[in-house]
Amino acid sequence: MVGTAHTVLPLTSVAAAGAVRIASMRATHDAAPAVVAPAPVVAMDPVHAIDRARSLSRAGSLAPLDGLRRLGDVAASRAMSRRTVIALAAAAFVAPVAMAVAQPAPRTHFLVVGDWGTGSKQQAAVAKAMCVSNAATPARFVMTVGDNFYSPDGVATDANFYTPMACLLAQSVKWRATWGNHDLGGNDVSRVLGSKKRWFTYVDGNTRFISLDGNQPTSSAQRAFLARTLKAATEPVKVIAMHQPLYTAGLHSPSYKARTAWLPLFKKYKVSLVLQGHNHDYERITTGGITYITTGGGGAALYPCVRSQPGLVMCKPVNHFLEVDSSPTGIAVRAVGTDGQTIDRVTVPAPAGRASTRASVVGRR
Repeated sequence: MVGTAHTVLPLTSVAAAGAVRIASMRATHDAAPAVVAPAPVVAMDPVHAIDRARSLSRAGSLAPLDGLRRLGDVAASRAMSRRTVIALAAAAFVAPVAMAVAQPAPRTHFLVVGDWGTGSKQQAAVAKAMCVSNAATPARFVMTVGDNFYSPDGVATDANFYTPMACLLAQSVKWRATWGNHDLGGNDVSRVLGSKKRWFTYVDGNTRFISLDGNQPTSSAQRAFLARTLKAATEPVKVIAMHQPLYTAGLHSPSYKARTAWLPLFKKYKVSLVLQGHNHDYERITTGGITYITTGGGGAALYPCVRSQPGLVMCKPVNHFLEVDSSPTGIAVRAVGTDGQTIDRVTVPAPAGRASTRASVVGRR
């Protein structure tokens, strides 16, 4: 049995790999024989023979081919078959070097909440459910889709932040906050939640995240930033966070200006998921090959679903947050109610493209 960094492969696979390794070592040995005094032959069972050969090889007191011959001597004393000898040799000399199995690709687990900082009982209930989720599976960060602080707008107070979100603050969560229209009255999205700029990007695992400012949809600087960031991104999964929705069935109409400015870039560079707020409900829409999820049920008064929208899968006025797991193969999203029950669940596949080897968070703010 090998160490925890390796996986024991089937006997036939090990034998085949071992045969290649043996041939290579034999060629090397014939060209430059090792001058090493042979160790005495001690009859032992196969497992102990493997362990002994490994330890001697690592210590430099046994040339590789001599180790194989020693196993042959053990085999003769035990009348083992030729196939067993090959398998034992491969396990002893190949597995520690060449049989390591690749670890699973990194995934990014995070939570999402929107339209939340009102100081309401509903905000506290959503926050409590998020704390339970985060305690069970710690999130890399909490993403928001805007309208983080109400009454007064843009200002974090005991009533709208420090008291209702106390359990999350005690868990030392990291915030990745998007700016909403109610955040413009103050600067606490920057000062308290850490979003120093209105639009920014970061990488976590194999996912490129881009937070946009829906309050400035016609900004040429913001569009240039978006185009430049998407063009340079090598990550297989791209997620956009914004406040005003591009598509919606809710009370507020969609942001047609943002749709005109940004949607062509989303399509061109294969954005997988757009997370949005502004309408105080839960919605899932798939149109043009992109999934749009409105997650505006974080604590503000709920809005009805009032408009027809092609591609609409669900629209429900309900308090909730999202659990999201992003990996190179796609994004799993679960909408969770204040009772911890599932409201909706979907897996958004990653588009075909280049995989990234980046595994650390890189912020550009």
